[in-house]
Amino acid sequence: MLISDYHLPEITAPEVFEILQQRQLNLPFIVISGKINESLAIELMRQGASDYLQKDNLKRLPESVRRGKIRILMIYRKPPWL
Repeated sequence: MLISDYHLPEITAPEVFEILQQRQLNLPFIVISGKINESLAIELMRQGASDYLQKDNLKRLPESVRRGKIRILMIYRKPPWL
C-alpha cells in the first residue's frame, strides 16, 4: 500500500502512480492533498488510485487503509488449497 501526498519535492502523485503501473505493481494507492481541485482527484481515481483524501479532513483514512489491506489480501494471498 502506498499513501502519498499529491505534490512531492521532485514528483507528483500521478507520476508515482504511472511508475507503479509500468512496473505492474498492483498496490492500493491513496493520495492525500490539500491543494488540488476536484477534477484532478477524479482523474486520479479514474486512473486507478484507491482513494483521495484532503489533508484537512483525514477522518476516512483508517477506512481507506482497511480497504487497501483487504485488497492486498485478495490479490496476493494464496488460497488455502494451493
